[in-house]
Amino acid sequence: MSKRILSGCLLVFAFLLIAEWVYPFHDILRIGGSSWTLLFIASCLLGSFFQLRFYISFPIHFVLVYLFSTLAVKGTNPLRISAISTFIDNVRDGIAAMTELSAKAVPPLFIYLIFLVALWLLAYITFYSIFRKQRVLNILIMTLLYLLIINTFTQYDATFAIVRSCLFGFLILYLANWQANLSPSSHVFSKRIFYHLGIFALLFAILFAATQLPTYKPYFADPIPTLKSKFGLLDTTRQIGYSEDDSRLGGPLENDSTEVFQVQTESAHYYRVEAKWQYTGKGWETPKAEKTKPLSSQTDFPIDLNDRYDTKAKEQIDIEFTASNGYIAYPYGTDKLQSGASDIRYQPAGDKLTTENGIKKYHIELEPPVYDIPTMQKAKMDQLNKQFLAQYTQLPRELPKRVKRLAEKVTAGEKTAYDKAKAIETYLNSGGRFTYSIENADVTDRGKDYVDQFLFDTKIGYCDNFSTAMVVMLRSLGIPARWAKGFNSGTMIDDVEMTYQITNDNAHSWPEVYFPGTGWVPFEPTTTFSNPETFTEAQTEAPEQSADSTNDSEADTETPAEKPDTATPNQQKQEQQKQSKKETAKSKATSSNDHSILLWISTITAIVLLLLAIVAFLFRRQFTVWRLKRQLEKEAITFTAAYERLLHTLTTSQTKRQSSETLRQFAQRFSMIDGLAVLTQRYEQLTYGNSSENIISSEEKALFLGILAKLPYKV
Repeated sequence: MSKRILSGCLLVFAFLLIAEWVYPFHDILRIGGSSWTLLFIASCLLGSFFQLRFYISFPIHFVLVYLFSTLAVKGTNPLRISAISTFIDNVRDGIAAMTELSAKAVPPLFIYLIFLVALWLLAYITFYSIFRKQRVLNILIMTLLYLLIINTFTQYDATFAIVRSCLFGFLILYLANWQANLSPSSHVFSKRIFYHLGIFALLFAILFAATQLPTYKPYFADPIPTLKSKFGLLDTTRQIGYSEDDSRLGGPLENDSTEVFQVQTESAHYYRVEAKWQYTGKGWETPKAEKTKPLSSQTDFPIDLNDRYDTKAKEQIDIEFTASNGYIAYPYGTDKLQSGASDIRYQPAGDKLTTENGIKKYHIELEPPVYDIPTMQKAKMDQLNKQFLAQYTQLPRELPKRVKRLAEKVTAGEKTAYDKAKAIETYLNSGGRFTYSIENADVTDRGKDYVDQFLFDTKIGYCDNFSTAMVVMLRSLGIPARWAKGFNSGTMIDDVEMTYQITNDNAHSWPEVYFPGTGWVPFEPTTTFSNPETFTEAQTEAPEQSADSTNDSEADTETPAEKPDTATPNQQKQEQQKQSKKETAKSKATSSNDHSILLWISTITAIVLLLLAIVAFLFRRQFTVWRLKRQLEKEAITFTAAYERLLHTLTTSQTKRQSSETLRQFAQRFSMIDGLAVLTQRYEQLTYGNSSENIISSEEKALFLGILAKLPYKV
């Protein structure tokens, strides 16, 4: 009774461990029927538990694969002829798509079918490892690897799935060892039950503490985009999107329509994440010695970019990220920030807000900055602090002198810093001198300066090129400026709720210029883009640029998109319909990408598990001999267990023990094996006698090892 209880517990935890493979699969594939998948896992484990013959279990599970595939994916009656025909068509199409290496063309039903086959093999290997070998680490590692891949390559958050898997794995390991050391006469509910309960309580306490204790911020917020962006790994070109490392700018980019966040706002804004001030000739860096400061999410906003605000024109903004995010994007004029995050920290160097545990949604109260042109024209740069001026006019010594000469030529005749900034902005974004392109942008040549190459050689680039060029040109004239990055205003997807969608394609960079009496002022030198901020003449109160002039679908910290044209209301409606279709297509593309990932994970898992099963079957005796020999050498096995394992190793289909045959009669078949009779006599004494010393003496150990050394399938 005692071992049956432990076996039942092991079976339940094995089921729960394998079930962790199911939840992310159904969530990403967006199909119901997870209960059918769990039922399939249970049937596989029960088939192994009751030791069904292969010729019985295989047809049963083959039929179950068809039934559950049809019920879970199609939701139709699997007994109908049409359902069978659809199933066959999907399998044929799936095989054809796999042969052509076209993952996106594989039907969901075929992906689910492959996944069921993988689960079938996984259930068999799990049962064999736990109940035959008392091993669980290989299954646990395989499960954790699967969850880590899912967590890294898709939008699914597998954090708690990983914690649960560790819990189930440790419990299985503990129960398996308990069962292995349980003697036939002992009972599970012995006086040591409190010892076992204490172990369970300690395990739960450790895992609970692991989920509650603070953690260090990861070196890579998201490793895959970082590897793609920084090193160009996993792809031939980098993808558009916000990234923290800007030390090496340049090179072609690929569009990425993955949604980052949505905003409910009355007007379009740029959403700032950070600014950088140290230009290296290849990109931008921020000193790492800068300390961060804790911030309460209910206090006034700590970043004050401007000196004057329109306090009568307050605006309420709600931002919600698609997935939990480690930084906060905010518009110019943000006055208050409200969120549920308690670990927000402020980085003064780049006016950046970060959170270690992530943030998904927050509310912003905004007071629009006042950018008064006459005030900026009257600004006196010579009144600035020398240290401040030196920091924001920093340039590398190797910067070619022709960059400064060009800046002086462009601003010739302009007397104020503001007019010079506008002259450089106009020079870069109009006149057809420079071409906007993310595909044809060149990597900075060895020994070349990033800005110099763009201004004089290639003249092709995206927002990083234009914004960096303006900052460097302004600095060469002694005007303080820095490089800001974040996202442009995105695309309006709901004109009733005033909701904008911001994707990776909307990641953007722009220059900020400092004017005493006004503060940091954003400019827009990138051709095809318009500045969403309002500039006014104090005398006429006429805006120089309207906040509604920007509804770009720009690209990233690494790139922008295109500026929408001014249109009539009818044209705008048509454009919105087109955009709606476009966004639907983008959503399908993202979903299709996750489906492809699941397909390859399922296929590779099925192949690996099948190979492992074949290898385990072909070399099962060699493995048993090797393991028994190792346990004997380490004295980590009892006599009865060693003898039973030795007999199991000697048993084949031709030498199988008959039901009417005694143990001694069975052992006499192997009389040619020296020492087996002695070991058999000792086993009978332990089993049927009063002897309780179930340990192996040195003489018996030598007999065991001698027999194992003579076996034809030793390792």
